[in-house]
Amino acid sequence: MIQRTMASKEDIRQIREEMATKSELHDLEERLDARMDNIDARMDNIDARIGLMQSDIHDIREDMVYQQEFDDVRDRVKYIERKLAIESGV
Repeated sequence: MIQRTMASKEDIRQIREEMATKSELHDLEERLDARMDNIDARMDNIDARIGLMQSDIHDIREDMVYQQEFDDVRDRVKYIERKLAIESGV
């Protein structure tokens, strides 16, 4: 019963062959660190671009005239032109 649950010498040898060495793990860690640094830099760039877009949208909204406001002003100008007998477009 005990022998069935224990790994054989062949199993242990095969596992050791497939295991990564400390050097391989260190190399992998360095590669992952370099990739994470690259991802961090790209995320910082994206964050800056989104911030710029938010600022631009805020500026656009400040200068924007809504259709209802435009129609109101147009109707007022038409009324004034009619009262003063001004021909529109001249």
